[in-house]
Amino acid sequence: MSRQPCILVGLFRKPLSSIAIERKNMLIDLCENFNIVGISTKIVIEVLKNDDWEDFEDGLQIQCAYNSDVDYIITRDPRGFEASNVQALSPDKFLKLV
Repeated sequence: MSRQPCILVGLFRKPLSSIAIERKNMLIDLCENFNIVGISTKIVIEVLKNDDWEDFEDGLQIQCAYNSDVDYIITRDPRGFEASNVQALSPDKFLKLV
């Protein structure tokens, strides 16, 4: 099975040393099953030039998702991605699809 592209941004806003081992293992599993998409200088500039996105981090995720041809953006705030041309789903909705 080929690994699908994936973007991991803002999963945890704590230092790695304070993240429980279960969460670290979950991240390791994600990384082993998905390709992690990188952010380039070109993508950062594209986001900064786009006035449609008010949130810089969301803009990075949207642009990376578009450039990487991903199927979905998985987020706890799908409404923040209404300007995206890649469908945003909550984690629960995504898990129901797979």
